[in-house]
Amino acid sequence: VSFNGAIFESVKNVDYTGSSAYEGGQNEDGSPALRGLIEYNTDHPVTIPGLNQLVAHEIVPGHYIDSAVADIGWRSGRLGFEAAAHTMCTGEVAMREGLAQNALAMALGGSEEDVIDILGPDQTIEFLLERLQDAGKQNASILYQGRDMSIEKVREYLANACVMPDPIVKKLSGSWATHPIIGPMYGQAYATGHAVVAEAIRKFGPQTVAAAAFHQHGYLDLGAFERAVEQ
Repeated sequence: VSFNGAIFESVKNVDYTGSSAYEGGQNEDGSPALRGLIEYNTDHPVTIPGLNQLVAHEIVPGHYIDSAVADIGWRSGRLGFEAAAHTMCTGEVAMREGLAQNALAMALGGSEEDVIDILGPDQTIEFLLERLQDAGKQNASILYQGRDMSIEKVREYLANACVMPDPIVKKLSGSWATHPIIGPMYGQAYATGHAVVAEAIRKFGPQTVAAAAFHQHGYLDLGAFERAVEQ
């Protein structure tokens, strides 16, 4: 399969940093078009290590490949339609974000140490920043909605405890903190998903994890993924 249906566009004045919006569709000959739109918000400055992480997370072997393989599975009758729907605030999203947050490691040997050996020590800082942003996504809605912390104090937490720059503080103190669905049902997916998938890679290796994460045993949520790699 030539996974060549994605196009890239830069955007401004949006809340997100990067986005992978998958359309799918088919070509005139009936083959899957695998169309997807990858967007990057240029209001959010990025380093080279950050760009490595962003590309792996959103495109290859992260969300775009995840979506394209699910599309192929549905078109071939091996997966149900829910595999092509890609809903955001569901149990499945923790699996998808866990895969995406480990995508760079999966592409370059299986561990963060492998990535650092190949791309250099600066990637270490990016991995730490990713874990801090995962914590910010998880905790912003807990602090604001669950513990009645003021939004100003939430911003202080994101800037100081999570070491996030101003554009990310603004992002995570918006809908991630205040929306009754997005924060509580989506914000948890990054930290939890990353931890579960990283542990599976450590125990069973990247190829076993890839087979499960890319829907070769069905369209899985995080719990079903754990059972699949163990089996």
